Amino acid sequence: MELRVILFLILVAFSFSRMEAQAPGDDCGSAVTFTLPTIVGNSTSTGVQSTLALTDDYPSGTYCASSSYGDGNDGVYEITVTTAGDYTFEYKSSGMAWKVFSIHSGCPISSGNCVDGFTTSSSTGGSDTYTLTPGTYYLVVDNWPTPAGGDFELEVTLDSQVDPSVICDDVNGFCSDVVYDFLNTTVGTPPTGPDYSMTTICVDNSLPIVFYYMEVQTAGSIELTLSQSEGSNGTGDGIDVDFVMWGPYSDLTTACTGVMAGDYPAQG
Repeated sequence: MELRVILFLILVAFSFSRMEAQAPGDDCGSAVTFTLPTIVGNSTSTGVQSTLALTDDYPSGTYCASSSYGDGNDGVYEITVTTAGDYTFEYKSSGMAWKVFSIHSGCPISSGNCVDGFTTSSSTGGSDTYTLTPGTYYLVVDNWPTPAGGDFELEVTLDSQVDPSVICDDVNGFCSDVVYDFLNTTVGTPPTGPDYSMTTICVDNSLPIVFYYMEVQTAGSIELTLSQSEGSNGTGDGIDVDFVMWGPYSDLTTACTGVMAGDYPAQG
């Protein structure tokens, strides 16, 4: 079966929707499914809910936003992210103060699977924006511990989505029968979504980019030699070049979706 990898080289009318109010579950095992907005600019809300009738399942130290918060009653929602994007989570300015909001990637909920979160301190409202990749997450509503619980309203807004076609529209065939020219450029930035985090590379900055893919029919070692210069056809002074490689993938569409969803690089 043919396999493909994606090579990444650094060459230098707002609308609003509100879903039906949703009360939280008592813990992650009974978490209530919260429907995320699917259109950029839209929001969904829990409506005004309360944790007073719930119990304290997750003590202080569970949340990465603060080790002090968490001795109040807590409520839990479950969300499913199907497309990577930026989501703003906001406690509306109502209900109890000293709230904590925490996102977790697994159940049972623990500090080890905490993704991110924020606190409101003495205020009743607060917000923060996070980039979430596809997967299942648990949203925990909790507080300091005084009072033991109270009212809250959580609103989620989809600020932007990562489109896999960002790569697929511009990817070039590499070591194939596709003929193309690439000229050095000083404009353009890496798209949000891909995980560029290899310790020895510099592709997470604002340098211009180009994407390539190649098909591999026979397993074996491949040696890549990368060079870049200020002039055409290798003339002029050399310029630093870095790369990231993802794969293998069964087809180009799967590769684009995986890379834009934040797949970890295979090499770089």
